[in-house]
Amino acid sequence: MRVLIIALFAIIALAFYANNAQSHLCQSTGDPHYKTFSGYPVNLYGDEGDYLLAKDVNNHLQVMTRIRYGLSWQNRGINSAIAIKADRNVVEHFGSFYKINGVKNAKLALKNGAKIAVTGNKWIVTTKSGLATEFNFSKLNNNGNAKFTEYAFNVFVRVPQTYKGKMSGLCGTYNTVAEDKKLWTNFKAFRVEQKSKKNLFDISFKPKKFLKFSKAAWKSVAFKNKAIAFCKKQKLSKRNYNNCLFDIKISGHFKLSKGYAKVKQIKKELKKVAKKNTKKNKVRVFAKCSSMEVAIKKRKEELKNRQKMILRCRKLLKKDKKPTPKPQPQPAPKPKPGVVPTPVPGPGGNDQQLR
Repeated sequence: MRVLIIALFAIIALAFYANNAQSHLCQSTGDPHYKTFSGYPVNLYGDEGDYLLAKDVNNHLQVMTRIRYGLSWQNRGINSAIAIKADRNVVEHFGSFYKINGVKNAKLALKNGAKIAVTGNKWIVTTKSGLATEFNFSKLNNNGNAKFTEYAFNVFVRVPQTYKGKMSGLCGTYNTVAEDKKLWTNFKAFRVEQKSKKNLFDISFKPKKFLKFSKAAWKSVAFKNKAIAFCKKQKLSKRNYNNCLFDIKISGHFKLSKGYAKVKQIKKELKKVAKKNTKKNKVRVFAKCSSMEVAIKKRKEELKNRQKMILRCRKLLKKDKKPTPKPQPQPAPKPKPGVVPTPVPGPGGNDQQLR
């Protein structure tokens, strides 16, 4: 029975962690193009501000992006900065510099079990519970003007299947596409004011006045053909292919559009992170099972010893116990001759004499 209980506990725990390995991805790329956890595609070209991209119910992970009008993007909004809260650690990146827990260009280390990995312009921040955020950024010049530079970010958030229906933000609730459509009808509800305590960014910015979008037009036929060849080479889905062409057409840059080609690679990398977490969790589960088994054995031994002690005590009590003699009735004393017996009071209180 004990082995069956432990086996059932292990199976349930392993099934739980296997579900964690099956995760969904939300992405915010280009100027910016979104795809929610449920797969709903949507675009957000304007409205500067700090937006909540994704947040879980347990507050283990919170991701915010700063959308600003990109001059190199013909006045359309782009992700110009990112802020991530992972297990009470706050990571901010503004392109030219970053902050970890308020310290500028600090050591790449997080507390409370969260992890950070950096390779070039690609960053991965992972919580202890397996929620992962990856982003890459590109430095853009305004029409070749070296004096003016701005940064654009592509952001990817991976959520385990166990968080279904437990998310909020522009990435959706991770329920259904219909629910995400309703959510996006009021996307401004996820804009966080700069002075608010809920805002993860500790550096504010002055919003620009809304600028009209410039007309999207190809620089030349040769540039258009080059862009088509570039996007086809990446082997993208139809939506990402169209977004790739659009972003190159608008910005005239190939840098940020390379992010679309990395979507599959990012999914693989985030799955690897999830597998590592599941392996660690499996080890923890088996450790718990073994510790439970040891505890059960100790408890059984204690119970056996207690039973033995009780039996010994009972035997000793039986030996020491002697039969107590029954009290014998004593005969009443005989009256002496010539002595008159004393009167006994009756129930009425009157004295009655013996005759």
